[in-house]
Amino acid sequence: LESPTGTGKTLSIICSALQWLQDKQRALEQGEASGSANAKENQEVQSNQEEPDWLRDFEQNAEQRLKEDRKQRRARRRERACAELAKHKAMFEKKAMA
Repeated sequence: LESPTGTGKTLSIICSALQWLQDKQRALEQGEASGSANAKENQEVQSNQEEPDWLRDFEQNAEQRLKEDRKQRRARRRERACAELAKHKAMFEKKAMA
């Protein structure tokens, strides 16, 4: 596509790709709602065949990234709590010496 900068070329491509994904997922959900015996299995097979690898990888790694993020936040809270405790301990010891 040739067009000047700022005319929305990238946005239009992204929007159309996302709409395609939504349409495919909606079609799969409607197939499941129609009462197919193996709908869930068919949905997983079709989903794996139609989704790009990067999207599948992102979804699979999302839970792991969330766990890592929670772990890091807990570690930072623990460090702040320990620093605060050390500060109060030092103040208490200073008053006890006085």
